[in-house]
This record gives sequence, C-alpha cells and structure tokens, in this order.
Amino acid sequence: MRILFVILMVVMGGIAHAEVEVINFDNLTPEQLGPESASGIHTMGFSLDLDGFNFTNTGNPIDAIYGIGTWAKDHDKNPNPGGHTLWNANSGSVTTMTRLDGLPFSVASIDFGNFSDRYASAGAQMTISADLLGGTTVSKTVQTDVFLGLETLQLNWWGVTALHLRNDTSWRVTVDNIVVQPQPPTPAPEPAALPNQITMDFENITLPTCNPCEVYGFSFANGFFGGVTPGSVSPRASGTGESLYAIPFNDRHFLMTQKNGREFGLESIDLAFVEDDYYYYLSDEWILRGYDANNRGIVELRVKRPTNESQWVSVALDPIWHSGLTKVEIFAQETLEGDYAFIDNLVVNLPATEVDFDVQPWSVDNNIDPASKNSMPTAIYTTSTADGDPVDFDALLVDPATVKFGYGEAPVVNGTTSIDLDGDSDDDLLFGFAIPEAGIICEDEELTVTGETFDGEAFFGVDSINTTNCETSSCHP
Repeated sequence: MRILFVILMVVMGGIAHAEVEVINFDNLTPEQLGPESASGIHTMGFSLDLDGFNFTNTGNPIDAIYGIGTWAKDHDKNPNPGGHTLWNANSGSVTTMTRLDGLPFSVASIDFGNFSDRYASAGAQMTISADLLGGTTVSKTVQTDVFLGLETLQLNWWGVTALHLRNDTSWRVTVDNIVVQPQPPTPAPEPAALPNQITMDFENITLPTCNPCEVYGFSFANGFFGGVTPGSVSPRASGTGESLYAIPFNDRHFLMTQKNGREFGLESIDLAFVEDDYYYYLSDEWILRGYDANNRGIVELRVKRPTNESQWVSVALDPIWHSGLTKVEIFAQETLEGDYAFIDNLVVNLPATEVDFDVQPWSVDNNIDPASKNSMPTAIYTTSTADGDPVDFDALLVDPATVKFGYGEAPVVNGTTSIDLDGDSDDDLLFGFAIPEAGIICEDEELTVTGETFDGEAFFGVDSINTTNCETSSCHP
C-alpha cells in the first residue's frame, strides 16, 4: 500500500506541473508586431515576450530588408491561415526561445514549413537545437517540402533551458505551434554507490580484431572493426598501456551497450586525439551522445582537441550522464569521412541487479502474520541467461552480512543454507529473518530484500506477501 500511495502522490504532483501549452503568434499586439504593424514584419530582429517566454533575434543590418519576424493574418500566402507565424528569411538567422522565469521546460513538438511557395522550389533547411540541463545540447536538422503549409516535427526534449531556431538556407522558413510543458528544475541524480561502479581500463586484456568487442559485460561495436591495441602499436595515441579502438568510417558510429540490455551510467571517459600527420581523416572534435530506453537521444557532448599534438583528454561527465542510458555513441565530427577512435578508463555506473527472490519457497500463499514473533524462510535463486532467466546471478556469492529485509531492514538470522530449491542443478541460497524486525504491517502486499555480493555487486528482489489476522486497515505512510 505504501508503493501505491507514493505512485499516487507522484502522479498527482505531476499533474500540477504538466500543463501542456501551445505557443503560437496569433494574438500579438501592434506594439509586439514591430514597426510595420500593418503586415506585422520585424525588419531588423526583435525581442518578443509571449506566454511566459522570450523570443530573441538580434538581426543583422546588412541582411535583406525582411530579416526576421512574424507574418500577419492578412497575407494571402500565409501557411497558417488566420494567424501569425514566426519566420527567418536569411541564412544563419537564429531565433532563441527561453522562459522568462529562467526555469527549464520541455518541447514536445514544433510546426515548420516554407514561408511561401514562390521561391522555395527546392525546399528550405533549418536546424532546431536546444541547450539542456547539465550543459549538454541536442539538435535536429529538417528539410521542408516544396509545398506551402506547415509540417509537425516531434521532438520530446526535456530539461530545455534554451531553444534555438536557425535558418540554414537563403529560402524563408517559418515555425508555429510550439508545444511546451513547464518543468521544475531537475535535481542532480544521486551518484551511484561505489560497489556499483566499474572502471574499464583494458590493461592486460587481449582482444584481436573484433566487432563487436565484448568486455566488462558490455558490447562495443561499429560498422568497421575494432579491438584492444597495446601502446606499442599506436604509441602516439595510447601511450604505454592498452586501449580500446575502432575505425568508425562515415556514419558508422562507435556504439556502447550492455550485453544484457539494461540501463547504465557513464561518469567519465578518456578520449585520444592523434597527431595530424599520423592518420588520415582526423577529427578535431569527438561527439558523445546518450540514449534512453526508448532509443531517444537525451544528452550530447562535444569534446574539442586542445592542441594539434597527440593527446589523451579526460572528460568528466555531468550528472545527466550518470544513469538511465541504454546506448552511448562515440563518433567524429560529421564533416569528415572517419577517424581512429581510441577510448580508455571508462568509469561506468551499474544499477543494482534484480534477483529471483522467494518468500516461503514451499508455499504459493506467502502468508505472514505481522504480529508473529517467528522467523520467516526466504530464498534467492541462482539464475542463468542460458536457461532463459533475465540475468546471470550466483546466489552463493551473496554476502549475508549485507542482506536486509523489508522497511525495517531486518538482518539474516540463523545462518544460510545452500540447496537446489528449483531442481535446475544449481544451488540456491536459503535464509530467514525475524518477522518483528522487518517492519511488516497489515495490508502490506510486497516484501523487498537488498544486499551485495562478496564482489560488491548490489542487488534487490521483490516478492508478494499476504498479511493475515489483520482487524484494522493500516499501511506504511
């Protein structure tokens, strides 16, 4: 019941902050429209406050007369009949959108299109980018069709501190109907506990040419090949120790994923820039991009070469990288055909492993009397992905001194027993806890177990329970 209460509070709290708003430009006043209010055109840039947001474009005096602005209702070629739209007429023109109160926000979608069909026979191109919490950026470049009218682009960007709209061509482009949602500041996630953190240094690891290269429980793959190279192979890039490398030609990015498909976090990484005269197609910039469980790019970072000499660069990543990733791409600047990619010393956060936890292994009812003074038997099963289980886990590696049960964090009592409980020829771990110490009360529906292995791997498990002899309705706050 405690879990349900927390979920309801989160949902109710979310509703209070989740008012979706569509920003359009239909109700601008003559003062907001600028000097040519009859047609509603700002000729030399503007700063416009609208619906709690500011839209700013500095303009350029040497631009064409109709540089940036809004287009009024009475224009017969208006792609948004009956309303205004925001438009950029010149290549390189950028309009920036921020909240007046300085808080971050989300951008769900935006409409874009040709300003008219008179000059845009080949369509126009614009780049939409955003500054995110943590100092990272995301961007998307889109091409308009050759027809007058608006198209909708789904973005779903969260934690936006500034949205930038840039015209990449000389044809006029227009935007409208920016769907936003106010968002309170996101607190930095708690750093992963050290037992859940590993450092991939590739020292004394021998991997021949491989694709994918599988090491530390992760898969590193790209469109060409890679491996672990000793310092003697590429002394100017990798120094005296081994490092992981790949040759990601064209759009074949260097991909990092967990072999079991689970989420992870990246705290820091070392990247190598080799000397300009050593390899062809060298990049002066590395790009790191992180994706969530929906394969949505949620964070991006660009790392520039500090000098023209061979050099390793250690990159400490912002907290937004520290959890919730399912894939990381590493690639060179997109204007080049390829580059040798050397990476090393990746500090990776791993979430706690969910284990197969069973209350009362010989019963399906899992009845527990909260007032009982007895102990309760439980089990953690050894599992294998080869047998179709979600994870590989050896229950005999569990450190009993770290195991805690329920809200009261009851410790293990009466020791542990190794026994094959499920008949799969693997020994499982049987142990118990004192019911009064676990903090179980009436109407609790689940019991949790947490702990670590002797190797420091954190784990948790959840099983359903049925509380009995309850005369009153009560649950955890």
